[in-house]
Amino acid sequence: MKNLIYLICFTFFISCDTDEKKISYNFKIENNSGKDIIITSYNSQNPTVIQRTISISNESFFIESIESKEGDKSYIFEDILKGDSIVVNYNNERIEIYTCIDRFGTALGCDEPRNLLSFYNVVPLENSKNTIYKFTSTDYDNAND
Repeated sequence: MKNLIYLICFTFFISCDTDEKKISYNFKIENNSGKDIIITSYNSQNPTVIQRTISISNESFFIESIESKEGDKSYIFEDILKGDSIVVNYNNERIEIYTCIDRFGTALGCDEPRNLLSFYNVVPLENSKNTIYKFTSTDYDNAND
């Protein structure tokens, strides 16, 4: 009888809805630059420590999701890349450096055209939970030798 009561209680608790809705924030980086790329991120406070490295072949993509409770903060690429500065290396031929540093309430570098770290320069898909950034041949052409 005691086991039956435990079983009924266990079944009841499992069937209860916790009302905590999960949201997936999906981030996709496409590489259509004509070159393989390596994205290396770091934190400007400690630039000698690499936070993350992502390699994306030409005509390929990288995708990652963050799952969060509804009502939590919004996420941007900086949360995926784990740093406030990135170096984009185009097949060891050219590089581009982007930063988006918040210093005393002032965003430095965040308004630069094509800055992956800036939420101004990404294209939301379907809704604000799905975001895509595309590297193009123009990005390669504008990168530094």
